[in-house]
Amino acid sequence: ATYFFTGIGRFAFISCKGGGADEDGSVALYWSLNNSLQANITGFKNPQGLGYDYGLSTWVANSGGGSCASLTLAVVGGSFAATILPNITADVEVGDNPTDCVVEPFYTVLTLVPRSVIVTARGSGEVVFIDALQPSRPSFSIDLPGGPQKVTCLIDQ
Repeated sequence: ATYFFTGIGRFAFISCKGGGADEDGSVALYWSLNNSLQANITGFKNPQGLGYDYGLSTWVANSGGGSCASLTLAVVGGSFAATILPNITADVEVGDNPTDCVVEPFYTVLTLVPRSVIVTARGSGEVVFIDALQPSRPSFSIDLPGGPQKVTCLIDQ
């Protein structure tokens, strides 16, 4: 997921599945202003798919942990004085081996607002839907016994 903010630059979240010195995996945050990694966010277990929510958050399919987490950026200051603080703001249990997620937007008059996060729980054989505005628990799921792995979203305007 990539973000662009005027005067602050571009950001990209990169899922690092794990291995070697980073056994459980992590999510790296790249910042174009200094052309380097800004942070390496831990607390995941083999993160895979990332879904951008049209704001300052990315959802992370935490495949080894059985959850989907919301990772939110807090930008303090601006330009060269900016401080970037990534925080895990939600962690929702979705089933075994979630491998991918996508955010389904809801269009309001002037902005995009995230509506649902759709997660593939490959090991549980289901697609799980989370209310992005109230992410305390999954809203519902659909059984897909073939082990869904990837998901994408079509937008109806």
